[in-house]
Formats: sequence, structure tokens, C-alpha cells
Amino acid sequence: MFLQIDMNGLVSGTANCSSKFVQLELLSVGRAGLKMIKGVASGRYLAMNNKGIVYSTKQSGEEETLFVEKMQSSGYNTFASSKYYQKAFYDTFVAIKRNGRVKPGRLTNKLQKPAHFLILPAVSKSTC
Repeated sequence: MFLQIDMNGLVSGTANCSSKFVQLELLSVGRAGLKMIKGVASGRYLAMNNKGIVYSTKQSGEEETLFVEKMQSSGYNTFASSKYYQKAFYDTFVAIKRNGRVKPGRLTNKLQKPAHFLILPAVSKSTC
């Protein structure tokens, strides 16, 4: 499943690796591990609100667009909201369910497979 941000701002997952909306840019911000995630085609930034709802915005630099990236022992990366948390810092994760819907951050933890992402380099559409 590939994370995508479309032109209408919808954040979802897709099995279509050749969709132009799956190309995302990870932007380092400030301290180590702090990232913004930008949809290249849509020009929109991934964000999470105080209820753990993932959405996108055209405004960069807002606190809701900042995520802490961590590589887990499994080799997968997780992205936790930098601003919001439940019981401990960085425990509210971006996650995509099998049906392509985004899972609310408040229902996630770092051990759940929907919250695990592989960072892939951009490749031509014919090779994915």
C-alpha cells in the first residue's frame, strides 16, 4: 500500500504505485528526525489534528504538519505527530489500513503494521 495525497487534499492508501500522487517528499525540519511530508503532485503537506485525524494542507510549517520519523527494529519507518500525543510523546502515528483508509492516530501504536512504512527512492513508473 502506498500513501498518497491527491489534488483535493484526500489522504489515502493505494496499491497503484504509478499514481502521480504517491510521490512524496520528506523534508527535514529543525532537529534530527523531525519531518514534513509533502505530496509532489498536489503540493499539499500531510498533517494531523488534535483528534488524530490525518488530513492535508497547503500551509507549510504549521505544527500539525511536523512528524517525528523513527526507524523501528523491523526496518520500517514510523511517523508520529510531533504536536499531539496520548500518553507519551510521539505515540500518535500515521497509519493506512488495508482498505486504503487512513487510521486515526489515536488508535495507533508503533507496533501496528498499518503504521509501518518503507521509504522508497523515486523510480520510473514502468519499474514499480
